[in-house]
Amino acid sequence: MNLFNKKIRISLIMSILLLMVLLIIGFICFFNNTVVNTKLNTLAGGLLTGFIIAFFQLLLSWYEYREIDKFKRMYVVDIKSNRDDRQFYENLIRNSKEKIDIMGVTATRFINHFADLASSRESTKVLLTAMSNGIKVRILIPDIKFLEDKRQMDDAKHTHEIFEKIKQKFNNMLEFKYFKHVATHSIFIVDDLCIIGPVFPGISSKDTPAILIKKNSPYAEKYIQYFEQEWNKL
Repeated sequence: MNLFNKKIRISLIMSILLLMVLLIIGFICFFNNTVVNTKLNTLAGGLLTGFIIAFFQLLLSWYEYREIDKFKRMYVVDIKSNRDDRQFYENLIRNSKEKIDIMGVTATRFINHFADLASSRESTKVLLTAMSNGIKVRILIPDIKFLEDKRQMDDAKHTHEIFEKIKQKFNNMLEFKYFKHVATHSIFIVDDLCIIGPVFPGISSKDTPAILIKKNSPYAEKYIQYFEQEWNKL
């Protein structure tokens, strides 16, 4: 149905463009073959100018539509310059209905923000609340020996301890695994939304860009397959 509607829209635009070209040609022929009449020529000249302007505006709109359609066909929802939007992720977790998959470097900041066992604030326990409501969480991060520096290693050790406590307290609703290579991708999958971005050495993940994309996008499918492959081979 989407393809059918798309073809109708493109055919309609092409028909309008063709009609306007024919009208412009008709006006030009009119000028060349009509006896001089000041009022009539003035009116015809104004109409011709208007048609030419409208033609180029429509042509530009068609080009913009084609460019935007590329993103629509990939089901791109948004593009963010960074991932430092705590409220955005909090809302995604709070409204999750199925499962949450995460791939990153240490997941320390994520756990501190949304799975703080010692906190009394609901906003810092939304992931724990989600798990208590039956949301399964999988976290995939590199083995400690593939981290960059001592700070990351210390974070990873502390986070691992928290993982174990959460896993025991929430009846294995949290699963975590460690892959045997350096992290290159950041992946956050919740329900039908996938947030993907790069991992740059020496740069915090919150300062790197991300693409928000529907899970059924051909672009997102490759990342989801990658996550599953990494998970299943461990």
